[in-house]
Amino acid sequence: MQTSNDELVLVIEDDPGIAHVLETILRLYNINVEVAKNGTLGLKYIKEKKPQIILCDIMLPDMEGYDILKIVKEDNESYKTPFIFLTAFADPADVRKGMNEGADDYITKPFTADTIIKAIKSQLELHRNSD
Repeated sequence: MQTSNDELVLVIEDDPGIAHVLETILRLYNINVEVAKNGTLGLKYIKEKKPQIILCDIMLPDMEGYDILKIVKEDNESYKTPFIFLTAFADPADVRKGMNEGADDYITKPFTADTIIKAIKSQLELHRNSD
């Protein structure tokens, strides 16, 4: 996958094992990645580092991913940032809720590296073409 050096993927994930796997996958594809272990840190990174895409778990220790999504979509600087939920909630009603809340994509755990890379590539392409 070709990404420019200024493109950053922010992963907001509280499970250290999953966060490590995601970070490893992205680095193997030469994708810049930053990991936040909770929503508060994730929101701080969104403001400071201005990622080009956000992968976010729904259940975090300090807030829900839905809250983060709402803040991102209401912010003048980040509202266009592609937002992908990455969660164990695989029920169709959960997927529908995530998409209705404004997520750009919804990936269920367990996931494959191919699924993650294709979702990121697709969202970055859509974002580039909409600017």
